[in-house]
Amino acid sequence: MRPISHQTHGAHAAASPRRDGGGNASGAPRAAPAAAPASQDTFQSQSPQAAYQKVSAAVGDDPAAQQALRTLNASGRLNGPLLDQMGRLAQPGAGSTATLKQLVKDVANPAAIRQGRGNDFCGATAALAGLARNDPANYARIAADLQLTGRSTMVDGKVLQAKPGRAPGMTATQGLMAPALTEAANGKRYKVDQDGVSHAAGGGKHAPKDKRVPGTYASGMERMQEMLEGGNYRSLYIPGKNGKGSQAGAVNQAEHLLARNAAQGKTAAVSADGHWYRVTGAGSGQLKVQDQLSGQTAVVNADQFLKGAEAVTVSAQAGEVGKNYRHHGKHEDPGSGYSGVRSQNPVED
Repeated sequence: MRPISHQTHGAHAAASPRRDGGGNASGAPRAAPAAAPASQDTFQSQSPQAAYQKVSAAVGDDPAAQQALRTLNASGRLNGPLLDQMGRLAQPGAGSTATLKQLVKDVANPAAIRQGRGNDFCGATAALAGLARNDPANYARIAADLQLTGRSTMVDGKVLQAKPGRAPGMTATQGLMAPALTEAANGKRYKVDQDGVSHAAGGGKHAPKDKRVPGTYASGMERMQEMLEGGNYRSLYIPGKNGKGSQAGAVNQAEHLLARNAAQGKTAAVSADGHWYRVTGAGSGQLKVQDQLSGQTAVVNADQFLKGAEAVTVSAQAGEVGKNYRHHGKHEDPGSGYSGVRSQNPVED
């Protein structure tokens, strides 16, 4: 194994899961995010070779994790910060072997990260899969922080808190990370259960309008992306055939934003039929769509797919959202996770 240089690596919660698609309640730009936080517990006392061997030994009884670790190393993606975070979970007595094994598989193949059946965490899993692809060391840091300390500071300074329990069928990493991310994104007035449903906490005149949110609204997806990857995110809302505004105009603008977002290497998500999809490529009238529930990746006709979508969330760097498409309709469907026909068989070219 070649030597790996070591270096340290480094939620704006709202009162309600909803907010205007322009970015915040007032439409004013958000403040720039803070620098990426340092991990709460670093693992740098050993040489890279020794650290690699320790991680390898910790996942030794899982052939898939061993192969994933070898793949990461051979590809050059197992850099110092990522290995440091894995090493934290490999320390004796940490009780985190299951999380480490799944973490190794996740960062080796983010497309294979699964939401799990029977829960409403599709939004969080889509956002986390994007982070595993774009910044695997930070993905690993969050997993290690939550496993070892019960909390993790995001790049924008907000803090995720680990939640007890895990929905059946969720992996060790998603059962740990998705509930914490969803609760932080939906705001302090909501508590998320292990199935991904957020429940309003408390009453009074300041109680949120939506008492029960099964999944994540587009505004929550914006907050997730900002907590995980920094910067500002915006949502474009696509009116239905009988809705206000031009559906064709919204679809055309969404295609352009998704293409620019992909060119910049940013994570984008589309809410369609009550389910969040990750968009990993866009251009020439097509989208490359990843469904973290079914595991299906498909190249779809962008126009057809987006005509059936409700919202598109992209980095603000991709461009401005037209003023006619910045606000959700009266009956916005929170992306949940019980994906139907579209996720099982997206419209293909």
